[in-house]
Amino acid sequence: MEIISTVALISINATLVVQLLSFLVFMFVLNRVMIRPLRGSTHDRAAYIEALAVDISQAHKEMESIAVQIESQEASARQAAHNIQKEMVAQGGQEARGILEKAKQDVVAMRQEAKAQIDATLAEFRGTLEKEAETVAVNFMEKALDRRLTP
Repeated sequence: MEIISTVALISINATLVVQLLSFLVFMFVLNRVMIRPLRGSTHDRAAYIEALAVDISQAHKEMESIAVQIESQEASARQAAHNIQKEMVAQGGQEARGILEKAKQDVVAMRQEAKAQIDATLAEFRGTLEKEAETVAVNFMEKALDRRLTP
């Protein structure tokens, strides 16, 4: 008796049915335990990323509006500083003119005071000069005439 064994690639028997059922149970469990939660996580992550993208775009718009506000405030601050600078220059010029005018008045007053002192000194000097000139003239005449003049 000869044993002929043929090995078939797929043999249809009870083990095939058991393997098929165990594969289907494994797929069901795998779907329940891993695939559905992963799909849910993936969906949640996609929603979170989309929400972040929306938040980022809103933050970008807010940043642009704040940048525009900052630029306008900077421009107004520069204009205010320019106006203050003009005002200070004008005020400084006005004060300088006032100081210059006061200095001119002081110079005029000093000049008048000095002229008055000079005039007073000249008048005093002229008075003493006349007396000395008279004395010198009298002395000269006395010597020239060789006699004494009595006043």
